[in-house]
Amino acid sequence: MPDKGPRFADDVVTFESVAEMRAFMKRLHDHYMKEMDRLGHEAGVLMRDRLKAEGNAVPTDAAAKARNPDWRKMGTIWINVSDAALGLNDVTLKVLGNYKAKLSGTADALRSFEEFKQFIVAPGSSFVLYLKEGVPERIIVVKPEVKTEPATVRA
Repeated sequence: MPDKGPRFADDVVTFESVAEMRAFMKRLHDHYMKEMDRLGHEAGVLMRDRLKAEGNAVPTDAAAKARNPDWRKMGTIWINVSDAALGLNDVTLKVLGNYKAKLSGTADALRSFEEFKQFIVAPGSSFVLYLKEGVPERIIVVKPEVKTEPATVRA
């Protein structure tokens, strides 16, 4: 059985039962929750360290804009060579925002999943879950193949 751990990008995962698919979605939700907690703590520490280094001065929008030259365009990506703490905090907050969206989308998918009970599914069906950017978006029910014996000719 392949590892059905957290997925972070577009992916397709197959399950043999509804219970297995629901458990995967709950693990995914829990993973995003833990990552948000971890990143939120990390961002808080980075901000507190920054404030201590600046003498507890609260940054204003104008101050933040003045530091914008810390980021420079290099081809298709941005690079920060002058203020690693600011760069790391900026990136941490962006990742935290991404996880917030994934957590919200996965929570919505779990709530919607309760409606799955209204569908009549053939016994032995398998299920394909499509994840878009790490969030459950579509479920495909794959009905079992009906195996028939080849017809015999009677003389």
